[in-house]
Amino acid sequence: MGYIPHPPIPLSAVRPNDIFLLLGLGALWELIVRFILFRYRAKPRKLIQKEVNLKALSSKVREYRSKGPSAFVECSKLERQLLAEEKVMADTTEKRKIALTKAEKGAKNANIAVSALIFLLWYSIPILEFEAHRIAKLDEIFSEEEGQAMVESAHKAFLFPLSVVGIGLKIAKYGLANPQSTSGALVAFWSAQTVVSKIFDAIDALNV
Repeated sequence: MGYIPHPPIPLSAVRPNDIFLLLGLGALWELIVRFILFRYRAKPRKLIQKEVNLKALSSKVREYRSKGPSAFVECSKLERQLLAEEKVMADTTEKRKIALTKAEKGAKNANIAVSALIFLLWYSIPILEFEAHRIAKLDEIFSEEEGQAMVESAHKAFLFPLSVVGIGLKIAKYGLANPQSTSGALVAFWSAQTVVSKIFDAIDALNV
């Protein structure tokens, strides 16, 4: 029976309760943000009905134009009505865009504030830590520098591809005693956010 081999993870310390809590908070926060933004992005029923009526009016204008000079008076009235309705629709669309932009900016600022709170509450507290002697074999002897290099390599491999992310991961490590071999609370929080965000992005892409 085939299986995928998994090498042992050389953890010397792990806080499972903190990790599950942070993952839950990250997922819940992303859900809240997505729900709020969805209310701004989704078209209300009244707006959808206005769009339907506008299309019907536009079709009626084309129909009267095709009748020629005999329907000039009625056609002129419908054209003025169409222009007025299109102006109202354009104003409504612009207002919705402005409201959505403000909501997205507010969500971004709120996300920074929540991340800062998580950072402060778990400041200098690692949620998991790697240790050199758990990587090497019992009969191996290595210097402190070699051990640290082994730990750093194992930690980067464990976090890949997060380990190649820029300044975000560096911020998450700030304040930790051994930043190259430990992970902070923001790593778990942001990981959950990213997973939920990508799921919603995939759903949005399917609905296009």
